[in-house]
Amino acid sequence: MFLAVIGTQTHEWGHIAIARYLGYKTQLHYASMHPYNPRHLKPYSEELINRKSEISAETDTMKKALMREDLNKFVSSFVKKNRFKELLIVTGGPIQTMLTGTLGLILLLFRRKFWSTGVLKWLDWLGVFLSFFWLRQIFNLIIHFAKKLLRMSDSIILSDEIKIAKYMNWHPSSLSIITGIIALLIAVFVVFKVVPRGIRFSFVTGGILGGLSGFYLWFYILGPVLLP
Repeated sequence: MFLAVIGTQTHEWGHIAIARYLGYKTQLHYASMHPYNPRHLKPYSEELINRKSEISAETDTMKKALMREDLNKFVSSFVKKNRFKELLIVTGGPIQTMLTGTLGLILLLFRRKFWSTGVLKWLDWLGVFLSFFWLRQIFNLIIHFAKKLLRMSDSIILSDEIKIAKYMNWHPSSLSIITGIIALLIAVFVVFKVVPRGIRFSFVTGGILGGLSGFYLWFYILGPVLLP
């Protein structure tokens, strides 16, 4: 239950870390973050106003046309740079989540001789729970195909992976499928190779029930109150 909340918030902090590095101020909400007031917007606005003033003051028709063409290139260049910054912010969340999960998996691989005996220490359990940060990708994949089956629009619950794929002109499902398959392989490895057989069923059952309960409590009860 706690990991469902922690995973959601650390994911948003992945977005926030990139946004703040790029000069944005940010607001954290229970299931999202909002970047605003970027540092680079002010000099752009000032340059835009100055160029428009110069165009208005120019009397030579030919020169004015060239100045307008330069202005259009300037605006187009800014839009492209801004879109790339938005892509980096969107990418920050999934990278944080998958990086955390990968660190957990690496920890388990380094401690293989310990958990292979069937007795897990607290470091092993830490690796297990950290590696399960990858489960977000499985959840996203399930939601993605559920939308396809129900013929729901991609604009509904648009995941970060779909946004990234569309920006890169890839198939909208590509990243969701690739990361979902990787996450499934990691989950199978952790459950059937690391978690002791005697508690495997109760662990998986408790994990599913706890994760769903934590998701519901945070997204529908606590989250909207604590971080509206």
